[in-house]
Amino acid sequence: MTNNLPLLNNNKSISNTIFNFLCALLIVSVFFTNLIHVRQMGTKLQLTEVIFLLLNPFIPYKKLIGYNLKHNRNFIIIVLVYLAFDLLSSVLSRDNSAILESAGRFYLLILFTILSYHFSTYNKALFLERVTKLMLFCSVIIILFATYGYTEAFTKGGSRFINTAHDYPYFGTMYRLIGPTIYPTMLISCLSVIILLLIGARPYTPLKK
Repeated sequence: MTNNLPLLNNNKSISNTIFNFLCALLIVSVFFTNLIHVRQMGTKLQLTEVIFLLLNPFIPYKKLIGYNLKHNRNFIIIVLVYLAFDLLSSVLSRDNSAILESAGRFYLLILFTILSYHFSTYNKALFLERVTKLMLFCSVIIILFATYGYTEAFTKGGSRFINTAHDYPYFGTMYRLIGPTIYPTMLISCLSVIILLLIGARPYTPLKK
């Protein structure tokens, strides 16, 4: 029996390492939703969902449930009540798109429980360092997409990473950056999250520059 323990611990360690890596990848993928294009689905299948499916076998479910019941119970109950009414109203409307959107909110709650547990495994300094590195990485990639998109738009008249609005009132042709996201407004939301996190983390992390 004792001979098997190191192997068991090894497997747990490998599983935990994969879980942590996929969680980091899951966070990064939120900023890059416009990368997968399937002929029949367009951009409906997103990178985040693919990584979420890969993540499932490595989730330590007992620890995750125990942590959320202890620390997030009231929040989760309030959100579940809201989601139940939201789903009920969607079902009563008999609108398939509304039902799918309501179901998608349950998916977001599940993502919250996973990432909330994942972040709880780090102390404050390590958490801020990891998050800062992830946000900086995402910022650099978005800048590269923006540079490529605007270059392509101005030289070729259009780009997959730029939303072109012709004959816009008072301004003529407008080029709105989409980058690696699906909509310009989604990119603004992503950039807002990055900026707020970096400003908030700056006083507490050695990665100030």
